[in-house]
Amino acid sequence: MLSPQTLRKQLTILSELSEKQPGYYYIHGYFCGLACAPTLIKPSQWLPALLGDIHFESESQLTLNDALFQLYNQIMDEALNRCVTIPAQCKLSKKDIKVSLAEQQPLPQWCLGVLDSFEWIETDILTPDEFDIFADSEKRVLAFTSWQNIRSYCRWAGDEWERHALLERRMLGGSLEELIDVLRFGGLDDDNTDFDDDFVGENAMLMAFDEQVSESIDEILATDSPKVIDLIDTILEGFEAAMGPGFVEQNTGHFWLIHETRNYMLLRQKRAGLNFKNGNADKAIEELQTLLRLNPNDNQAVRFSLINMLICKGRWDQLQALLKQFDEPSLPVLGGKALLAYHRDPKGEAAAKAKRALLKANKYVVKYLTGQKQVKHFEGMYSPGSAEEAELYILEYGKEAWRSVDGSLFWLRAS
Repeated sequence: MLSPQTLRKQLTILSELSEKQPGYYYIHGYFCGLACAPTLIKPSQWLPALLGDIHFESESQLTLNDALFQLYNQIMDEALNRCVTIPAQCKLSKKDIKVSLAEQQPLPQWCLGVLDSFEWIETDILTPDEFDIFADSEKRVLAFTSWQNIRSYCRWAGDEWERHALLERRMLGGSLEELIDVLRFGGLDDDNTDFDDDFVGENAMLMAFDEQVSESIDEILATDSPKVIDLIDTILEGFEAAMGPGFVEQNTGHFWLIHETRNYMLLRQKRAGLNFKNGNADKAIEELQTLLRLNPNDNQAVRFSLINMLICKGRWDQLQALLKQFDEPSLPVLGGKALLAYHRDPKGEAAAKAKRALLKANKYVVKYLTGQKQVKHFEGMYSPGSAEEAELYILEYGKEAWRSVDGSLFWLRAS
């Protein structure tokens, strides 16, 4: 698994060897656009369209393709959770929007990649409602390909167009996530997921508050001191006041699709983790269960920590329901199934089968659970079966879960 820095470096080299020589941000955007397509576009189709011919100068350079497919798989995995992560460098400067949208800047390059991959979407087979959502997303992405385009897109705002351009940029990822939800998962059944033009006006207070606190969010999220809980409480109260009456009830079920609620949800997830580490597991569990109600698709992956917290508190019936809701081959789910089966019958065949599935999925997990290996520098990226996946499992309270069940670690190590 390549680190983000190595990944970008290798993609740059691969691009230089190719006929079309797309930049990193263009490639990232291209894959995000592919993720919106209702059917899978095969690599044999998109690879020549993206790179053209590639002239490898040595056999060792063939491994550069691994970087390309790592990024592709990463973005497709995010799409399965209806999530679009735009690179942090794709910013719209408050001081100089024009400079941010110069031709070779990250944001317009990313948007051009999205637009070019949209060519794979067969619009003639979309329903009228699907086409309208696609067209709206396409227009928003197109707006950020140049200063002239964003100025035209926000011309309705008059002298306030720059402020609204910044708000539109914050909605860019959510717009693609809605498109993924609609085209890939049939999300049109939910009438509340539409991003209409009235959203900006009706939720101006929420947008303004989110913009006001957004610069301090990263620092708070990086802090592990329980003292920050009081600050989080204060900010969350501000968010809820800005949302106004009826907002939560109206938008429950798709909070993550509203970009201005994401910091709110991330802060609640952080507060849950701090409460758990500070001995308030019941508060933490309640917090994560609330987040799942607000966003059942769980783009934040709160289910993984919640699984282990429920085990720590011995809430086996709630654990069973959660594992049924998210029946997937992820490491936390497999670990939860193994501990649930062990709790019910340590010597039973169901427990033995669940243990085999867990160990087959990740050969490193036992060493991390037993302390033979320690988490050192987890960088936020992993592949199934890797040591990084096992490290992430530990960070999501996997060790606490196994230690809370008497005899489970001895059973896991036994052949």
